[in-house]
Amino acid sequence: MQTYNQLLKATATEIDLFRIFSLSSEFKQIMVREEEKLELQKLAEHVPVPIKESLEESSAKVNVLLQAYISQLKLDGFALQSDMVFISQSAGRLFRALFEIVLWRGWAHLAQVVRSIDKKNLPFERLYDLDQHQLGELVKLPKMGKPLYKFIRQ
Repeated sequence: MQTYNQLLKATATEIDLFRIFSLSSEFKQIMVREEEKLELQKLAEHVPVPIKESLEESSAKVNVLLQAYISQLKLDGFALQSDMVFISQSAGRLFRALFEIVLWRGWAHLAQVVRSIDKKNLPFERLYDLDQHQLGELVKLPKMGKPLYKFIRQ
């Protein structure tokens, strides 16, 4: 809770929320093992929210596995399975705590974002419905619409 109180801001984005979640004290025992690094790298390339930390850090591993769980990405091997189960079991409780904190602080928009993450109802799927022009407008860079369109459909 101390981590949440220190890091949560009214202007937090999805990137910030995933990062704050991954820094929870519940995950201090999770370490990045050598045999997991390749699969973590592959997963990090497919998760919808960019990871700020190095994949050598345990918080990055938690972040990647949470997003992989929410996005329903398949794990190639068994190396990450137990950690993903632990993270997914903790996610509901921790996101409910985050939701209560932002609700108590009166941050309605952030409460809505936290709630959508908790319900595994992230808006990333909507990106598939947009054409090149709409994607460019969304990021306020019209020239990036075509590359974004291709990237989303990889």
